[in-house]
Order: sequence, then C-alpha cells, then structure tokens
Amino acid sequence: MRRRVRRGSVLLVGAAVLASATGVGVFFSQPVASQSDVPLHSAGVVLSADGAVSLVGPEDHPPLYPDSRVQLGPAPDRPETRRAARLQQDWLAEGEIPGEATAFEDMSRAALLDLETLVQPNGAALAGWSRSWRYVWPRDASFTVAALARTDHRADALRILTFLQRVQGRDGRFQARYLPSGTGDVPDDRAIQLDGAGWALWGARQWFDSYAGTAPPERGLRTIGSLVRRSAVNLIGLVDPVTGLPPASSDYWERNENALTLGTAAPVLAGLRAAPTLLVALGEHQLARDSRAAARRLDGSIHRTFGSRGYPRVVDGSQRDAAVAFLLPPYASRVHPDVHAAWVAAGHEMRQPAGGLSPGVSWKKTRGVTWTPQTALFALAAAAGGETAMAKAWTSWLDSHRTSLGALPEKVSEQGRPGGVAPLAWTAALVVLTLDELEDGGQLRRDQPIQTNR
Repeated sequence: MRRRVRRGSVLLVGAAVLASATGVGVFFSQPVASQSDVPLHSAGVVLSADGAVSLVGPEDHPPLYPDSRVQLGPAPDRPETRRAARLQQDWLAEGEIPGEATAFEDMSRAALLDLETLVQPNGAALAGWSRSWRYVWPRDASFTVAALARTDHRADALRILTFLQRVQGRDGRFQARYLPSGTGDVPDDRAIQLDGAGWALWGARQWFDSYAGTAPPERGLRTIGSLVRRSAVNLIGLVDPVTGLPPASSDYWERNENALTLGTAAPVLAGLRAAPTLLVALGEHQLARDSRAAARRLDGSIHRTFGSRGYPRVVDGSQRDAAVAFLLPPYASRVHPDVHAAWVAAGHEMRQPAGGLSPGVSWKKTRGVTWTPQTALFALAAAAGGETAMAKAWTSWLDSHRTSLGALPEKVSEQGRPGGVAPLAWTAALVVLTLDELEDGGQLRRDQPIQTNR
C-alpha cells in the first residue's frame, strides 16, 4: 500500500462541527427551500501540497495538476506540490480506469480521484467532504470497497474493510454512521441500521473476488476474519425462523421505519449470499452452510411477501423504491424475471423531469429532484444484467450533470442543475462499478466511444 501525506485534520472533528451536525439531515433528509430549489454546496474537493482537503465553491474551477485533485496554486513548481500531485497520479496509474479511451474516461478518472481523496489513511471512507457528510456510512464505504477492489486498488479496499471491522459492534451490527476517527463513536443518536452487515459482507466478497486468477488473499482475509464471522452470525440471526424475514430497521432513506422495507431485506440477503465463499476460505464450513440456508429462507420469503405486491418499498405497501435494484446483479447471481419487471416499472415510476430518478415513488421531500445515487444504482443494475443501452443511457445522463470540477453531485434540480454536495462517494463508486461491469461484459468498446451530452 502506497504512503501519502497524512491528512490528520479530518480525524479530529471539532466539537462545534459535531454539535451542529447532530441531528442534521444527511442523505435524503436535508431540507430544501422549495421543491425546485436545490443549491449546490460545492463543485468538488481539492488537495493542497500538505495533503489538506478543502471544498471548492459551487461555481469555481481552480486549475489542477493533471490526473489529480491537487491545486496548481500560486507556486506550482514547489517540490511539495509536485510530490502531492505525483502521489495521486501514481495511484491512478497503478490501477485500472474503467471506460478508458471512451467518452466516459474523464468521469471515471474524476470519480476515482474523488474516492481516493475521501478515503483517509486510517481507512475511513467518507461519504463527502461537506460538514454533515464527513462521516463513514457502512453502506457507502462498502460500495467504495467494491469500486476500489475492482480497479486494482485492493490495499485501499482492505484498509476500508479493516476500519469497518474496528467500528463494528461485537454483535455484528453497525450504527448508521461513524466518526472518521475509527473509535466506533457516532455523531448522533440514530438507530442501528441492519443493512450495514449485509453491505460489509458484499463489499468484502467484491474485494475477495477481485483476486480471481491470482494467489488467494489469505493474509488479508484473516485480517478481516472477525468482520466476516460477526457479520454472518448477525445476519443469520436476523432471519426469523417463522417468517423468514428480518425485523424492521432504518435503511438508506435514513428514517425510522415501523415495517420491514426492501431496503433492509435485500441487503441482508446480499450479505448472506456473499458470506459462504468468504467463510469457506476461513475454514468456517458450518457457518457457511448456515449462511446458505438463511439466504434460501430469506430469498423465498422476499419473493413470497414483497413479490406478491410487485416488490414495493414496504412489505405491506404498494409503491416501489430504488431498493428493488438490490435484488438484481451484482447482488444476485441471476436476474429474476418478476424482479426485473418490477425494476423496469420502478424506473418509469420514479423518473423526474430532469431525467434521473427519485429515491422512491412515495418520496415527497424533494419532488421533481433527481438523486444521483438512485440513478447510478439503476445504471449498475442495468450493466450487470446485460441491459447495455439502458446502462449507457443512465451513465451518460450522470456524466452530463457533473459539476464544473467534474465531480458527481448528490442531486440534480428539476431544471437540470447539479445540487447538494459534490462529490458524493456513493455515486462515484456506483459509476466506477457500472463502467467496470460494462467493460467486463464487453459492452464498452474502446474503438467505439459513447457520445454524451457533456
């Protein structure tokens, strides 16, 4: 694993920041002035010569060293500045760039650089650099793990997994989000989210599978052995022996739920499906068998309950949300025809005026506003399921709605303007994964660049 300038400033979050962030909305809970007013908080992040991260104003576009987020500054030839830029340039060159030599290359490079900038030396994968996003969500961090592992930045991916192992509870559960210090402390009193262990196992499996065709990562796997075992035991215990379903929990909508949502059930299933391969490699054969059995029970129960209603957001509801994508590849091994039909329907039902998707049909807090993570989730599902034209269309849309610095924002207004925070790590990771899926499936040919609106 390469070494770089240590960015210690993020690891000591001031009391004033914590006090103001407590209870402040994060993903899908930030209040807006009106349905169409979605201010952009920043155009992106940049690095100084000493490795300090800072936000760039919404309309700013400072000059950067090529293939880096390092500002040229007033003295671009300073050895310290050149060294900081070279670290990111070398990091990018060491891995793969999905979409290279196509019209998506610039977006792919920018997304990878933003992820590299947001991952701290201790493995804290931050959701964003804006104040209320400068925390670690297990879900978002797990997608960053997958994106970095698939692009040959495996040491960085393992570093994130070890961070998740440090903050995970002994019972295998995760809090909604954590301080970046790695102490396991949390910034507020949000409820535990049961999807965290599922996403952590899925991310760990993505890291493990990235070694296909090479020597198995035995030492690395032992390093995160506790994360794998605790998460598997936790998820197995969540599957009720009678109903075959887990209990209700807050999910990626970040709100309290009284009824089970697909946003909880599907990630639990994804984790149980990912666990056996990891457990067998660790010699935990009985636990692997138990995980497979729990996955079969949960899979059948999801299709019997959610499926009977067209795979809605809530088990006893009728309106769909983006979580239906969690039942498709790359979280499942095959495309279930009924799930596919529900996913296609959800894409139509959640479509917003600017062309992207909302979190769900019943989402009302920002009506008319597109959320890029949900749009990117659908792009990834399309790419992993062989829906080439749809995957390219969603990805082109995301590309054409980046900020002036090339970062992927959290939202897009009804009028098509970037809004919210930028970059958003979850969206950046999803875009990298989508382009990787398209390349792996032979759906991105370098001699046939994709035309975009950018």
